[in-house]
Amino acid sequence: LRLISLNLPVILRLDLSQGPSLSLPGMLRLAALALLAPVALAALPPGNLIVAYAGNDACDSGRANYAAEKGANVLIWFSIFLKSVNGAPEVVNSPPFDCVAKIKAELEAEGLPTFHSICIGGWDAPHPNTTWSGAEWFDIFDAWNVEAGGGERLFDGIDWDLEGNDNPNSTYAKLPLETLHLMGEMSVAAKKAGYVVSLAPAQSYMDVTTTEFGYGLNYYPSQPWHQDDFPYAGRNNYCYLITIYGGVVFDFVSVQLYESYAPANYAVTQVSLEAL
Repeated sequence: LRLISLNLPVILRLDLSQGPSLSLPGMLRLAALALLAPVALAALPPGNLIVAYAGNDACDSGRANYAAEKGANVLIWFSIFLKSVNGAPEVVNSPPFDCVAKIKAELEAEGLPTFHSICIGGWDAPHPNTTWSGAEWFDIFDAWNVEAGGGERLFDGIDWDLEGNDNPNSTYAKLPLETLHLMGEMSVAAKKAGYVVSLAPAQSYMDVTTTEFGYGLNYYPSQPWHQDDFPYAGRNNYCYLITIYGGVVFDFVSVQLYESYAPANYAVTQVSLEAL
């Protein structure tokens, strides 16, 4: 489970001197898009959120029901990819639709209302194909989602979980500008259409301990450890999305503090020990 607390004012400040920049007209265009009101806002549960991730075995294992019974009020289903298949854009690798519908119905019948999102990405997962824009991908996703739900949306939110790759030289061991813009533009379109949009960055992808920025997901940790055996950290990659597209677009952020050799891990196991 990922435990997160909302309703806390957060100010993110990113030094983009090491990263990309936009012209003033471009920023104004993005700001205008972000501020457009959604058609019908999907409602998250009130108060704090307890987020659980559900895999393809959720129906057989009973883990999704167990998580909801123990307090989880947001289920994020794992996961889909936005790929080119025979030259056409397709949503692939989805959890079984009947399983998702079954769990939703069971939890509602048990008086355990939960919010259901679909994750995009994951570790070692392909990143969205940038042949198509974020707006085009949203139209494709929305049509797929309505078909998956038998005429109505099966999922009411999307959760961005694009991560790195076991091969640090992979094309997916970075989040280039075109991919970040696709994520942002699809998020804006989803928000305007009434979806909830969330981010699930590894801690190094949204790291308050450093102002460094980079597109790579194959850096060594920013802390002075594992500098020769862990080329899998990011550098505030997801902060670009918040900075350019605004907090209005994203409903919540669930930071992966369990990332291997994360700054939090360093602070707890190294800095705290040195202080003793």
